[in-house]
Amino acid sequence: MIKPKRYIAGLLAFALVALAGGPVLFAGGPYSLPNFTLKDPSDKEHTKDEIMKAVNKGLVVIVTIPNAKHGTPQSRWQSKLMKKDWPEDKFYMLMVEDLSQSGAVKDKALDGMKKGFKPEKQPLLLIDYTGETRKSFGVAQDETVVLVFDKEGKLIHFEDEQSTNDVSQPTVEAVQRVQKAIAKMTK
Repeated sequence: MIKPKRYIAGLLAFALVALAGGPVLFAGGPYSLPNFTLKDPSDKEHTKDEIMKAVNKGLVVIVTIPNAKHGTPQSRWQSKLMKKDWPEDKFYMLMVEDLSQSGAVKDKALDGMKKGFKPEKQPLLLIDYTGETRKSFGVAQDETVVLVFDKEGKLIHFEDEQSTNDVSQPTVEAVQRVQKAIAKMTK
């Protein structure tokens, strides 16, 4: 026999996932960091497992696509989160760039990434040449999304484009929510 409350809750959850286009709605739920193997701009491969071994307390992932619209919010999220007091010893920030949609500017974008890449500094820039990793994160092709994973790879927080103002600037409240999620992981 189907229990009405569970059935309705299941339908509601399914509808929310379908509307959102992915599982990131379930921050703190069952969603975890998918497996991936991506290269940085110096062509060194990085895997989920290797990165998770390097993570001390937590992991922050920013997913975006490299175009004029999304490069700005990405760099603004980075500058707002990675201030002088960013706890580099406790958190690892990744930026996953989806180059699959860059078209004619792909080579120019890649050249720019290679010029500015510093392998010893956070965030670690990883290139998703096919868009498959972005899709596995549950992120739409035209969004900049901040995903915060804990050291076990469990999604604990996310922010999407609704967290920015009219000039693609993360709102103060959105930055504070991410910082609060990060602070919870250090307790």
